[in-house]
Amino acid sequence: MSSELSDIHLILEKLNKIESNLEKVNDRINKIEKDLNDIKSNTNKMDKHINFVESMYDIVRSPMSDLLSYYYGEPKLKAIELTEHKINDKI
Repeated sequence: MSSELSDIHLILEKLNKIESNLEKVNDRINKIEKDLNDIKSNTNKMDKHINFVESMYDIVRSPMSDLLSYYYGEPKLKAIELTEHKINDKI
């Protein structure tokens, strides 16, 4: 009988340890889910910002092209290419 109680006690200890480990895993999963939601939110914000910048560029591109054409005294396309080369050279 004592051996049976000892075995039961050992099994209960192992079950408690498993339960404790399971709780830790659940806590980690919850933290990962929270972090993932934060990342998703920030990604959506960045996507909106990129769309804003692209839309502003589309609005400003034509007047800027005209300005560059006037400044360089060259056709629009050539002025844009010169500007892109200057920008790339600085990078």
